[in-house]
Amino acid sequence: MVISESLAREFFGEENPVGQRLAVDMGKPIPHEVIGVAGDARLSTVQDEPYHTMYFAFAQVPMTMMRLAVRTQGDPAALTAPIRNLLRGRDANIPLAEPATMLAILDDAIAEHRVITASLGLFSS
Repeated sequence: MVISESLAREFFGEENPVGQRLAVDMGKPIPHEVIGVAGDARLSTVQDEPYHTMYFAFAQVPMTMMRLAVRTQGDPAALTAPIRNLLRGRDANIPLAEPATMLAILDDAIAEHRVITASLGLFSS
């Protein structure tokens, strides 16, 4: 598994966590080997502080929903069709639903706050 930086600090301190094992309760404690450390991320909302996170391979922990993030230079929309084709080549049943740029995702995430701020500004004048 890959773990977040904060989780690595919590369980391993200054020691390198790669190659170490961490037991995860999946109905019973199952030890997983740490193969990498990722930066802390806000995974629920932009307002939440980053929290301890573990990332597993789909084959280890099948989920009903997955997200894919791709960093690119240039127009990200140009990658939608090639990514869709790659996924279809791996498994025809894997859908690429709701492709969006990170800018659009963040814009949606703060839309409510933008309306509230604009309303406060309008009514305070």
